[in-house]
Parts: sequence; C-alpha cells; structure tokens
Amino acid sequence: VRYGAQPASRVIEIVAQACQSLAEAHDAGLYHRDIKPPNLFLCRAADEVDITKLLDFGIVQTMQQDTSERVDPDKVIDDTSKLTQLGAMLGTPGFMAPEQILGMQIDGRADLYALGCCAWWLLTGTEVFPRDGAEGKVLHRHINEEVPTLADKVRGWMPPELERIMRSVLAKEPDDRPADARVLAAQLRAIP
Repeated sequence: VRYGAQPASRVIEIVAQACQSLAEAHDAGLYHRDIKPPNLFLCRAADEVDITKLLDFGIVQTMQQDTSERVDPDKVIDDTSKLTQLGAMLGTPGFMAPEQILGMQIDGRADLYALGCCAWWLLTGTEVFPRDGAEGKVLHRHINEEVPTLADKVRGWMPPELERIMRSVLAKEPDDRPADARVLAAQLRAIP
C-alpha cells in the first residue's frame, strides 16, 4: 500500500464503483478471475476524484466455458509450482475465492470474494491472510480458516455494517455471499 491503509468511507466508494464494472461484466457473461489491488485503477476527471476502473480482463472466463475438472485440494496446497499448469486455477493467491482455488465451477460471487479481499487490503494495508511462507499456505487459509476480525485492524471510523458486509463477501460458501455485484454495491451505499 503506497499511502497506507485508507479511510473506510473512501474504500466503501471505491468498492461500490468497482461493483458497477463487475455487474456490467457479469451481465455480459464474463468472470474476471483476477481482481486484485493493481487491477483497481483510480482516476480523476476534472474535480471528481477516485473514479474507479476495473482493469486487466486477461484471464476472463465466460459463463459457457467448462471448468468442471476439479483440482485436488491436496495438490493445490502441497504443490504450488503447478498452479498455472493445471489451467483450472488462474488468479492471484491472496485474492482468490475458495471455489476458484479448488478449480470448481465459479460464478460472479468468486469475483465478489476477490473484491472483498481488495477492500480488506485497502482498509488495513495487509492481505486477509498474510503470506508468510509458501503460497500453498495462503491458499489453504482461504479455503479453511475463519476470516479475522476486521475492526481490530482498521484505524478510524469502522462502521459495524461494513464488518458485517465484509464477513458475508468473504464467506467460504458462495451462497453465503451477496447474490451479485449490484446487491453488494447497494449494501455498501446503505451504510450510514
């Protein structure tokens, strides 16, 4: 984080705008699969700042692509040197949903999980599960470990509604996450 952790009010607006881009992509049948902080680009137009653009759709997946070949979770955790060779698991380890790591069928909620990881990074200056060794460890944590409490890691204003939203967007099960990007954006914009 170049400028350190950002205020919650700013992060809420950045993520809500990113949701608009995701909603448009998902409506077109595209899943990004590599949402991470460098792919959230903040722009300025005259006096308007923090116009958020979602970049790098380089490993996009269409809804029609078959990803039914499941990856063995033990191989993912024990042998990260073959991640890109497997083909089913592309993305950035600290920002991947559990179902994406496991090579399961994904939908837009995997992108929401990654966006939640970005929000965490913006709020705290750290990843949800810090990388302290092999990449397999961080992948294992995204699949199995409970998400830490966010409020303890955020300086300044941290509304309880944001903690609740972050817990839901970072849920292990896709069905426990917001239904889509528009729902997540509405939840964020409803924070008083």
